[in-house]
Amino acid sequence: MIADDTLNRIYGGAGKVYGEDYCHLGYLAGGETAQGAFIRDPLKACPQDFYGTPSSSLPICKGLSNGKDVQALIYFTTGYTAEWIRQAGPLGVPIIAGVITVLGPAQEAFVQSGQLKGLLVGMRGGAEYEIIMDEPGSAAAAMDAQSLGHLLFILFIIFGNASYFIQKKYGKKPVGGGAQS
Repeated sequence: MIADDTLNRIYGGAGKVYGEDYCHLGYLAGGETAQGAFIRDPLKACPQDFYGTPSSSLPICKGLSNGKDVQALIYFTTGYTAEWIRQAGPLGVPIIAGVITVLGPAQEAFVQSGQLKGLLVGMRGGAEYEIIMDEPGSAAAAMDAQSLGHLLFILFIIFGNASYFIQKKYGKKPVGGGAQS
């Protein structure tokens, strides 16, 4: 549902027509096996779109027989990108990935080797993309909130350490929880 909302907001908002300029084929379960099936024959792997319409009836899918027929493979994942690289890479299809923050460093080798043509990492990457596109949105706003939260966390650490050293310097015992003699 999130992908559907995002596609419709972005493409629909740009005047693009669903089925002609873009489509949503939904989630394809099965991991790398499903990814391989999609690359070999997208319409067989996804016989209908997210709405239940036969994929073969969508104008954008006309002439789509295998992964070589797409201009680029763009996907977002909470997992690794190696599966898509193994399946689509040999076809020469440009691959662009969006991954969660903790996976970013592990994917950099694929960017450096040219196996990934683009990589968007986490909320920060999303915010940077919004700013580059001159369309700040939810990721940029969320980064503001996250940055403020990090600043408060740092201030609490400084306050806690200062409090500890002040108590230690003046010989006061820490308040609460200490053993009594």
